[in-house]
Amino acid sequence: MPDAGTLKRPYGRAFSAFVAVLATLCLAACATVQPDDASAMPRFESDEALRAFLAPDGDVQVSMMAGFPAPPAPPPPPGGVAASPPAESSAAQERVVMASDVSAADSESITNVQVAGVDEGGIVKVIGDYLVILRRGRLFTVSTADGGLRAIDSIDAYPPGASARHDWYDEMLVSDDLVVVIGYSYRRGGTEINRFRMAPDGTLAFVDSHHLRSDDYYSDRNYASRLIGSRLVLYAPLSFRWNSRDVLDDLPGLSRWSPDREGPEFKRIASASNIFIPAPLRASGAQAVEAMHTVTQCDLAAPELTCDATVVLGPEGRTFFVSNDHVYVWLEANRNVEADSPNFLIRIALDDRLPGAVRVAGSPLDQFSLGTNAAGDRIDVLVADEGYDDPMWDTELTRGRPALLRLPFARFGDGSGAAPASDYQFLPGDEYAHLNRNRFIGDRALYSLHRYSDSQHRYSIVVVPVEGGDPVELAVPEWVERIEQLGRDAVVIGGSQATVFVTLDITGPEPAIIDRYTERGAREAESRSHAFFYRPDTGSADGADGLLGLPVINRGRGSGDADMLFLRREARRLSAHGRLESAAPGHLDDGCQASCIDWYGDARPIFLHGRVFALLGYELVEGDASGTRIREVQRINYGPRIEPGKDN
Repeated sequence: MPDAGTLKRPYGRAFSAFVAVLATLCLAACATVQPDDASAMPRFESDEALRAFLAPDGDVQVSMMAGFPAPPAPPPPPGGVAASPPAESSAAQERVVMASDVSAADSESITNVQVAGVDEGGIVKVIGDYLVILRRGRLFTVSTADGGLRAIDSIDAYPPGASARHDWYDEMLVSDDLVVVIGYSYRRGGTEINRFRMAPDGTLAFVDSHHLRSDDYYSDRNYASRLIGSRLVLYAPLSFRWNSRDVLDDLPGLSRWSPDREGPEFKRIASASNIFIPAPLRASGAQAVEAMHTVTQCDLAAPELTCDATVVLGPEGRTFFVSNDHVYVWLEANRNVEADSPNFLIRIALDDRLPGAVRVAGSPLDQFSLGTNAAGDRIDVLVADEGYDDPMWDTELTRGRPALLRLPFARFGDGSGAAPASDYQFLPGDEYAHLNRNRFIGDRALYSLHRYSDSQHRYSIVVVPVEGGDPVELAVPEWVERIEQLGRDAVVIGGSQATVFVTLDITGPEPAIIDRYTERGAREAESRSHAFFYRPDTGSADGADGLLGLPVINRGRGSGDADMLFLRREARRLSAHGRLESAAPGHLDDGCQASCIDWYGDARPIFLHGRVFALLGYELVEGDASGTRIREVQRINYGPRIEPGKDN
């Protein structure tokens, strides 16, 4: 992936600018009345109209702020994300819940997803009694049938015979017996969709491979792919090329891989009428456009993969969130270049309804900053003054005065209208505070703050009633790495010298810290949301009792393999329940040919069919958690044959 340092956006204006933008938006909102025909963004009626807008003199006129893909280069090791699990709420937040809350009718999920019913691309999935694992450019299947653990099959995660040295295979989804691998190919150019079929005996067979024209989708927190039923939903940015002979050649396209063809042959999947732009940007001309923001939907059940794309033209900066029926994309202008350019929130329906836009202020931290509120007929967004979007590692730089934006769906239109200042509630935190984690849990929004003054670091967690009321700020002892749900409560996890778990009661009249547990000498090994899972006990309707899994590394072990830490929760109190430990020797050659860095991590807790597993690199370990401490039952190494003595 591109080096982290190459894609940082310069700092924008500080808190005074945020207030000024809000004031400007208020004036715009007061002065702007949406006409009857302004319920959706303008679109282009023909290729000729699109070409005339983007390249009126034959040369592309769009701004070339958008980044071009850089060759892969290792960033800092993965570290620093929290996940999401939320719960049912009296405010009917669209359920942002743990997978363990999903009913059996939805099939057993082992992924800690943000929104119930919306699966996210990950490194391990389940089909019946089989675990399917994506690691270092290969797919593996493991049978858990009859209480056992047995490695069944492995296959390259890319087309047979293809050279994949410059490709990254990051995410996997399953639909019935289909296994879908999502990657990014620098060699073949774009997002790669590889389909495999798993037979009843767990063996895998390659089906087909396609490429979508796109830039690199990588984010250290977000996931590029979602699965809703058998529908694959992908978000990816797409740049215009400065040397294009025809701007239409840069539009989203799909190419089916063929072994006898050197490169992709893209066929357009977005007609001019599916390309939209906020009205103020249309009026400003092509120079206001930096990138195409592309939402692609593919029917995985179709024998021949078919995909359609919806495109929104706008500034490069973006954060996106996927609900059950919409994709929301927050478009952010580069204020050091375009000080007066507005930000927009885009709402793209996953059916035939037209997309809408609204002018907004501030910046969300990541996808967990957004949550739809069905009862309130709105979307709620936690924003700060300065943000640096989803791409790469830019979320680590979000800072400034926070606010909660409660945005009614009725405000979405052609983009001329703006969210008035009355839609924003300013929250604790000054212009120098850094936001590092946030989450919607039920009818509460939570975010963490880091302040530095008088040579001292101060950390806190803020709990905000989504339906209105005063926020409560609580001091916490350490830097916050993640905010998760524990039943009806929340847990804040972080720390530099130890891993500290602080449990919050967020449902009472006054939020309060109710428990604290410290795992000394250990730090979190994984930062992504999927690395955490909490399984409530059967019969514990409020989640007061259950088992928590999180990968950790002992201090002093360096960048070695992780252990899986388990904590038992009883009557809302956490206690040590032991670890399932990695036994794999380091520095072994696995013959990796592609995707040889675990960008999405390699450790996950797995709760499946009443059993408990730890995925630890190439090891899969089962534990018996029924006693006072978890006890290893069995383990296998499911990976390829490896030889000691060679550092890969």
